[in-house]
Amino acid sequence: MFALFVFNDEKPKKVSVAGEKNEEGVDVWGNITLEFSNNKKAALFYSRADIFPNNAYIGCTKGHVIVPEFRSPDHMEIIRGRSCASAVEEELIEVVQLPYEDDQTYNFLGSAGLRYEADHVYESIRNGKLESDNVTHKFSLTIAEILEEIRRQLGVVLPQDKE
Repeated sequence: MFALFVFNDEKPKKVSVAGEKNEEGVDVWGNITLEFSNNKKAALFYSRADIFPNNAYIGCTKGHVIVPEFRSPDHMEIIRGRSCASAVEEELIEVVQLPYEDDQTYNFLGSAGLRYEADHVYESIRNGKLESDNVTHKFSLTIAEILEEIRRQLGVVLPQDKE
């Protein structure tokens, strides 16, 4: 979803996946590349077996943006330039604090941001909307198609796939 938000809901032209399943047929890790128009791409990695920070990086022609713990970030960092092995030529331009207010305790790390989604759904239903302005039906179908292609390439088969 994050990659599609970055690329204005554009559907990728190509989805490439490598990964591994456990003995029950459940995906354990995956490395996904989404290719979009105009040479745009998203490189995604997930793993249930390894510990990685849940960060998102958005690379641009003049720098990059780091979104720490992107499911519930409290800030993002805008950086100009590029980092090279031989010389670091980057400069922190701005740290943008995100309006994140929550004093509740949650069961899972990073789940506090779901509160905003729940509030949006509640407001949409209360206002009689059948579709979110933020996540349209078209966007949801695009995500479902991408996830189905990822599962297909990994060989993950759900019970409903067998019918």
